[in-house]
Amino acid sequence: MATAAIGVVILIGVLKVRKKRRYESEKNLLKVIEKDLNNYLISSTENEGLKWSSVHRYQLDEIKVKLENSFLKGIFIRHLISLRKNLHGEFDQVLEDLYELLGLQKLSIKKANSRKMTSVVRGIHELSQFEYKSGYHHVLQHLGHSSQIVRQETQVALLNLSAGSPLFFLKTSWKDLSGWHILSLHHTLLRTGLAHRVQYDYWLRNPNWEVRAFIIDMCVFFRLVAHMDNIRGHLFSDEYQVQAAVLRAVTEMGDDRDAPGVYKFLVNTDRQDLKILSINALAKVGGPDEVEGLLTLLETDHSDTLLATVMAIEEISGNAEELIRKSYDLQTHIHLATALAHIKEPLNNS
Repeated sequence: MATAAIGVVILIGVLKVRKKRRYESEKNLLKVIEKDLNNYLISSTENEGLKWSSVHRYQLDEIKVKLENSFLKGIFIRHLISLRKNLHGEFDQVLEDLYELLGLQKLSIKKANSRKMTSVVRGIHELSQFEYKSGYHHVLQHLGHSSQIVRQETQVALLNLSAGSPLFFLKTSWKDLSGWHILSLHHTLLRTGLAHRVQYDYWLRNPNWEVRAFIIDMCVFFRLVAHMDNIRGHLFSDEYQVQAAVLRAVTEMGDDRDAPGVYKFLVNTDRQDLKILSINALAKVGGPDEVEGLLTLLETDHSDTLLATVMAIEEISGNAEELIRKSYDLQTHIHLATALAHIKEPLNNS
């Protein structure tokens, strides 16, 4: 028992010493970051148009000396990624070149080829952040990984590293399109300027509804009005996610040509969420005919749908209360009076 206790004490002591050494090493590295790295970045950008050999090499050598193990290199890589997110323009290329000059890509590749999922994700992310295109195949190998997290990180990385057709991975990895990952793909396409190279009409013919819904939302995100003729044809698709995406597209980019189809869809759908999206779309593209139709839909027990309908009538016509009073007695239809009061509130508070 005593031996075991002594062993635990020794182990705790060793861990404390190791932790202290790591802390000291990290602190020393941070000093380098504050001095040598800052000087390096400044001197690199001031010598615009000159070769790397003309930049103060001693600063690079000072940094190399401090990167004595993988732990410190990992800290340094994370700091460079943080810098790259906060610095733009001329510093991007400097940081990418510094990543290679220090040989940090070797550690990232080692992580990407690791058996540990966390290391794989970190390695892929690092290669992606510095757009190290020679690491493309080390990333590509994980496109069919059993982990969704790895696959999603791989997809974003491939956008950064590929010179070919963006989103080619949708042919096999379309099941990963969800939530934050879609936003990551949108952001990456925007940042890399690859959005214009996507074959939107091609992907809108894809048999998988997730792909079609994603592409429609992406057209909305990038305001690609030229694809509306193709998009509006999917309104009567069998998948409600695609229908919802089309209605969002009509709301943002549609015109009066969409109004009859959207109204037809509205009166035929049983889903309240799609009804509200349809009504919101009509508020943007509808005209007198759609106002007449909306007035007939005010007998509903769904308060959200009712309020959306009243607001749409107001947005299209500008005189919702007058039109509604012609068709309904507001004293007996209290729900309509309440809805009208709601749309007046912003005016009263302004």
